[in-house]
Amino acid sequence: MSEYEGDFLMKKEDWLNSGFYFVLVVVILFFSDFTSNRLIQFGIAFIGTIVGNLIHKKFIKPKL
Repeated sequence: MSEYEGDFLMKKEDWLNSGFYFVLVVVILFFSDFTSNRLIQFGIAFIGTIVGNLIHKKFIKPKL
């Protein structure tokens, strides 16, 4: 095994972070699909990002 082979493997923390943000994006897209108004879609995405970031800082990051 060369010294570079291990660099491509993701750690458990990286998988949890990636999975959390993937689910967050899917949920935001799901809720923003209910309206065709771009301003409301932006508001949903903005609020969802803030709430998701707060959830990540409070519940997920301390467990890593």
